[in-house]
Amino acid sequence: MQFNGTDVTVGKLFTSIRRGIESAHFTYDTAYMRSSNALSLCPEMPLSPGTFPAKHNAMHRIFQDCMPDRWGRNLMLRAERQDARSEHRTARTLFEGDLLLSVNDETRQGALRFWNNDGDALAPSETGGPREVTIQSRIHSNDEQLL
Repeated sequence: MQFNGTDVTVGKLFTSIRRGIESAHFTYDTAYMRSSNALSLCPEMPLSPGTFPAKHNAMHRIFQDCMPDRWGRNLMLRAERQDARSEHRTARTLFEGDLLLSVNDETRQGALRFWNNDGDALAPSETGGPREVTIQSRIHSNDEQLL
C-alpha cells in the first residue's frame, strides 16, 4: 500500500497446500499497525494482531480483487501448459496463490502489491501475466489492413 507516495508493508500473506487443498493466512505487520495511517484491509480482517485464515475460500476476498478473472485464469493455465510442453515436463497445477502472485505487478487490479522478503515484486513486468504481445498486421490482396 502507499502513503504519501511511499510503499508501506501492510502484512504477510502465507499460503499452504495440503493434500491438494490450499489455505491462506494473513498477518498485519506490527509497524503498520502502529502507524497513524493504518486501516484494516477488509471487515473480515480487523486491524489487530494475530493471524486471519481465509474463510469459505482458498484465498481472502480482499486478495481475490487482485486475481485474474476467468479469462485471465484461462490464459495463465494455457501459458503454463505451453511452458511445460516446451520444457518437456508435466504442467503444474496452479493454485489461487500461484494465480495471485503471477499477475504482472504493473498491470495488477486492486490497490495491493506483492513482494518477496528482499523487496522484489513477485511478478515483475518481464515475467508476470498477462504477457505483453505485439499483434502483427497483415495486408490482404485488396490492401485492407487487418489486425
